[in-house]
Amino acid sequence: MWIRVLIFLALLVSILFLNWWITTSIVLVYLFLFNAYEVIFFGLVLDSLYATSVPGFFGIEFIFTILFSTLFVLTYFLKKELIYYPAL
Repeated sequence: MWIRVLIFLALLVSILFLNWWITTSIVLVYLFLFNAYEVIFFGLVLDSLYATSVPGFFGIEFIFTILFSTLFVLTYFLKKELIYYPAL
């Protein structure tokens, strides 16, 4: 329980103060350890703080929301297929 709270707080701090790739790495760890549906909310927060339309992605502004939603769905199904032993 405490590890989930600590990773949650680290994710909040990383959204505000760290680079996008560190935040995405923390999201991946968070998703593989827990079924963390709240990463979709973090994607919305990240996009509302820093989003601009990117012409390379057809002008989509919610890139992190789409990325984190896709990662959530992929890890949800991938964890069912892998032999997964939680360390907690």
